[in-house]
Amino acid sequence: MTHFGRFRLVERRAVGGMAEVWRAVVEGPRGFATNVVLKRLRPEYTSDPAFVAMLAAEARVCARLDHPAIVKVYEFGEVSGEYYLAMELVDGWDLYDILAAFARAGRALPVAFVCHIGAELADALAYAHAITDEHGRPFGLVHRDVSPGNVMITRQGAVKLVDFGVHTIRDRRADERTAVGVLRGTLSFMSPEQADGQTVDRRSDVFSLGSVLYEALTGHRLFRADSDLETLRRVREAVVPPPSKFRPDLDPRLDRILLGMLARSPAERWASGDELRPFAQDAGFDAARVRELLGSLDLGSDEPIRTERQRTQPLMPSAPPKRSVWLWAALLTAAIAMPYAIPACHSSQRSHPARTAVTPDAPAHP
Repeated sequence: MTHFGRFRLVERRAVGGMAEVWRAVVEGPRGFATNVVLKRLRPEYTSDPAFVAMLAAEARVCARLDHPAIVKVYEFGEVSGEYYLAMELVDGWDLYDILAAFARAGRALPVAFVCHIGAELADALAYAHAITDEHGRPFGLVHRDVSPGNVMITRQGAVKLVDFGVHTIRDRRADERTAVGVLRGTLSFMSPEQADGQTVDRRSDVFSLGSVLYEALTGHRLFRADSDLETLRRVREAVVPPPSKFRPDLDPRLDRILLGMLARSPAERWASGDELRPFAQDAGFDAARVRELLGSLDLGSDEPIRTERQRTQPLMPSAPPKRSVWLWAALLTAAIAMPYAIPACHSSQRSHPARTAVTPDAPAHP
């Protein structure tokens, strides 16, 4: 039995770019115990002040998030020089699992179910995007990785957005290089401006949400290609056929909503996915209906509890980054930027070398 401070570590669930994720139990007097998820800064980064500052920034902002569709952060602390975050443990399945279960059953996801998921996530994102500090100044919070692996449906039928992680923070005191010229996220679900290494705002999350809902409705992965480089190129071009091309029975209004969310230019993109809610409400879709639907699927009664995708890993070094890694990342971004090189010369946003912290796409389900 392994302990970390007052936490009993039950099982390591994932290893991310800068942290390990554990399922843990907080134990108290007279048999009190509660389950949490523990995110521990990896030992090789503990001595790096920049990474510790990033984790602290995550804690400061995420602790302010209080929304039923966003995983809660309970505590930020330190044990023998190791920093950690204690978070809500979510008992359920991510959207990849649910897409796979429908595929195995030869069924399409009900439109109202997808719209319900979309409306819940849109509401959570709108809340996070609007959050301010104690002086009323916006934090500028952007998730940057709205993807099926970060969307969970609980056994009780609730929708949860997970991993408002370090990549979300644009702290005023942080180095601006953490916000500009950095590629972070899951390739096929990036926005064009994110794939271009530009500064992103709430509209980037709206685009990513549109990509998630597009796949859930149609079973078709937008921008998927045989290589990461080609995927990024397709994301940047953002050619999106109407979803009704793959699912002719869709309401034409859904074509309009999703294409509005997936507009290539942020200036032309819809500011949110709020218009999805009426579709879910008209069908009377709620948590009870979600539980009933999940009960009809082969999701596995022994499905382990988790909060981070285990079948994908960030493309980051296992030790603190070295110059050769950043050089490779800069070359990758330069390659995808070549068709756009002339106009890019006039953008100050190209002044920082681009890095990558991207997650390869999980296998698409037929």
